[in-house]
Amino acid sequence: AVSGIVARVGGIAGINASYFAPSGDILGVTQMNGQTVGTTYYTRSAFGLRRDGTPVFGKISYDGMVTMGGVSVSVAGVDCERGADSLVIYNRAYGASTGTNEYGREYIVRGGRVTDIRQNDSPIPADGVVLSVHGTVADELAGVQVGDPVSIEENLGGGWQGMDFIIGCGPRLVANGRVNVTVDEEDFPADIRIGRAPRSAVGITKDGRYLLAVVDGRQSHSVGLTLTDWARLLVKFGAQDALNLDGGGSSDLVVNGEVQNSPSDGQERLVGDALVLVAK
Repeated sequence: AVSGIVARVGGIAGINASYFAPSGDILGVTQMNGQTVGTTYYTRSAFGLRRDGTPVFGKISYDGMVTMGGVSVSVAGVDCERGADSLVIYNRAYGASTGTNEYGREYIVRGGRVTDIRQNDSPIPADGVVLSVHGTVADELAGVQVGDPVSIEENLGGGWQGMDFIIGCGPRLVANGRVNVTVDEEDFPADIRIGRAPRSAVGITKDGRYLLAVVDGRQSHSVGLTLTDWARLLVKFGAQDALNLDGGGSSDLVVNGEVQNSPSDGQERLVGDALVLVAK
């Protein structure tokens, strides 16, 4: 839950962030401390912080490529369940091991080289990654041996290099101080785009103050807001730019260890990640 994440990192406040799968895998291009910890097939809106603290709002996509043994293959995802005929990258943000089944092959990579080859559920090194492959991709990489050099290239599109943190979520709600809901062009499903619901958002005002905002929904005291009305409310709060975060039962704002809203599940939901404010 958000309160647990905030407490674990010693935060002052926190809000739920990315969409996530039932397994907890993050759905959206997400980075922590400059390391990718989540991806998506879609081009969607994101909020990022450069290493100098500059905020960025815009569209983001993920395009990864791994080269080893003289063969280059596309990355299907990072820190997510491995699908058929694909390559997935696992790093320690995912956990201590990959948890994969026996139908693939895994390459442990440290220092830019393959240090071990296993079949499944490999330990993830703190100073490296595991490349997990299946099916036709495993066949393409069958000649890779321990000691082979490994190159991993990740492209997030223009303007997203040099980031410390990225939260890929969406849709965009506010741009240049005006309502700008991009739900159609970002191809969001009906359960997000239609109707009133609990909502969460991160925004920034013209004078550089951050907004972490939640509106309750699906309860007698509040039915929630549509995305457009949510955007209008954030503009009233002074938002110059704002991004919609995961909503519904995930919407959860914590300040000084206390939950500030009324989560629609009746209690805090377990979430994949959170955006946390930590004192310098």
